Amino acid sequence: MILHAKGRNRYYISKLLSVWLIAVLLTVYSFVYPIIFGMFAEPVTLTIGFVSFANHILLATLGITVASLFSEALMESPVNSYGGLALTIVLSIAALGIHGALPTALKNITWVIPPAVNTQQSLMNWSGENLGDLSIFPFIWIIIYSILLLILFF
Repeated sequence: MILHAKGRNRYYISKLLSVWLIAVLLTVYSFVYPIIFGMFAEPVTLTIGFVSFANHILLATLGITVASLFSEALMESPVNSYGGLALTIVLSIAALGIHGALPTALKNITWVIPPAVNTQQSLMNWSGENLGDLSIFPFIWIIIYSILLLILFF
């Protein structure tokens, strides 16, 4: 396939784009389905809908880029691949607790952990009325982190 795609990078870019498009379709489904069937307690405004859709897309992109580092392209052993990915997911979920438990001198080490839960904290503190009240840095950090992981992958 790499020869047919005329290069390793083109092959992996097309593979990542295919996975990302599937993630976008699943995001659209997971976003539209509850709205159609009225599964939310409150009506979904355009602002809340936009932010939640963007959050889903960003987290899907982060997940794809993190998983790419544990693909067979970089890992020789499936055990190391699954173990590394599982450990990364657990650390990512526990990142806020880890940050709170570390002494002040070591808190900056949590910047290397994937920022999957950072947007959740911003969204919990947001009223949902005005985009200006939303802390945008966690969303930008996911974009930067994903780009850095892609650069590292290629």
